[in-house]
Parts: sequence; structure tokens; C-alpha cells
Amino acid sequence: TYGPMFPLCVLAIQACLFPQAQEWFVPRTEKIVGMPLREFYEQDGQRDLRMKELLGVLDDVERWITTEGPDVLFFGVDRPVNADTALAGILTCIERTMGEESEIWGQIAQANGGRWIRYMKAFEKWQMIDS
Repeated sequence: TYGPMFPLCVLAIQACLFPQAQEWFVPRTEKIVGMPLREFYEQDGQRDLRMKELLGVLDDVERWITTEGPDVLFFGVDRPVNADTALAGILTCIERTMGEESEIWGQIAQANGGRWIRYMKAFEKWQMIDS
């Protein structure tokens, strides 16, 4: 099963993969979703609904995080915990595959008063890219 993010990003994820990884990813993913990836991505009327669902999930996450106070950024309050690494991974995937200038990332960036931009900025010191 998949949440609202995957259908929004599936083609961008595919495009980021090396050809050998695409050979593995495409048939397996098409089997899971029951249709070609382009059709899955372009399902009539589903894109807006999925974006609304994704923003709703982020609303829920914000409520969970802020139980300790309105300015708390992490599930772990003053430092990230496992749930934060999972969330940051999802947000990083969206930002990097879709691009900072994409409509999807733009909506996430504006959601919850810009919380997710602040969240990712605060999380930067724990991110590392090994080149």
C-alpha cells in the first residue's frame, strides 16, 4: 500500500533512477499499482485529491509534534527521533525528486505556516550526502 505522496512523485522518482534500477522499479511498481506508471500518475481527478490528502497528513503531523508546544519542530521536541528521520526522508524525497520550484513542493513549503521549510532547515545538521 502507498500513501498520497507516492502517486504524486512516481514519475519523478523513476526519472532519478539509473537505467538498471528503472528495469527493476517499473515492472514491480506497475504490478503493485495495477497499471502503467504514467496512467497511475495521471488518474483523472486524483491529483488534487492526493495533494489534499498529503496536506491533511501534514496537518495531523503538525498536531502531533506541537503537543509539547507551538514552537516545537521535532517529535523528539529539541532533537530528532526516529519518526523525524522518516518524515525528513519523505520530505527530502519530494523536494529532490519534484524540485524546489515544483507546485507540489511549493504547496508543502507554504503548508502549516511554513513549518516544513523550518523543519527541513533545522534538520540540515543531521543530513549528509556521501559523494
